[in-house]
Amino acid sequence: DLVQENGIFLNIILEPIRMTHAFPNTIDDVQDLFSNILFKPPRALSNRLFYACIENSYINLGRVITEKENIEISDFCKASISKENLVNRKSIQIENAIHLSAAWGGTNYWHWIVSSLSRLSLLKDIPQDSTYIINSLNNKFVVDSLQVMGINPKKCIEIDKVGCVYCRKLFLPSLMGDFDKMGLLFLRKKIKEKIIPDKNSPNRIYISRRKNRMVENESEVMNLLGNIGFKMVRCEDLGFEEQVKTFYNTDIVISPHGAGLTNL
Repeated sequence: DLVQENGIFLNIILEPIRMTHAFPNTIDDVQDLFSNILFKPPRALSNRLFYACIENSYINLGRVITEKENIEISDFCKASISKENLVNRKSIQIENAIHLSAAWGGTNYWHWIVSSLSRLSLLKDIPQDSTYIINSLNNKFVVDSLQVMGINPKKCIEIDKVGCVYCRKLFLPSLMGDFDKMGLLFLRKKIKEKIIPDKNSPNRIYISRRKNRMVENESEVMNLLGNIGFKMVRCEDLGFEEQVKTFYNTDIVISPHGAGLTNL
């Protein structure tokens, strides 16, 4: 299905899986999807995944503003620049771009994989010369995972650094929710095509954290878990490919809450 309003085309990708909000029929509904999603998921999530093709727009972290209708689309990250300053400031100009940036998408492993990278599963018929708008390339897991997806990091613009981009045609895939089956299976298939698994990886893992959410009696915990075959892993010390290989054969994972559980 294809819906058009104010020159913005919305392509419905598939029937609903678990989301509850009605499919966005207007640009206001699209704005609703990209606002407050972190804090109000029942209102903000669409029950059908889609991507929008938007012509002549300004983009910075968290905002897309159309030139013709002056319509604003914001996601859950709060932009640090006003609409007026965004439109008036000097921008990098590009022809075709794919919008993958999202809140914490450049700094957190979970949010990059789930909020940004999985949205590639929604796209089709995208120009080969498209530029990818992402948060940042500062973290090696971003660079490594892009390469696994067949994307040259040199084709990416770091919106955290450049501040503003003017795009002739922008492809904006919808946010997918934390556990969307389509997005996760897409990533799994791509990863398995590129990374050779380590068949000797442990099947019982305990994820240890150094920086926060540390377990105070971790040595005691590991004395117990080590006796029943658990291996301690610090995901923050592993690259993207190493994490994939480490978790390949895992049957049981014990961990404090954190981004390392993305590898499940």
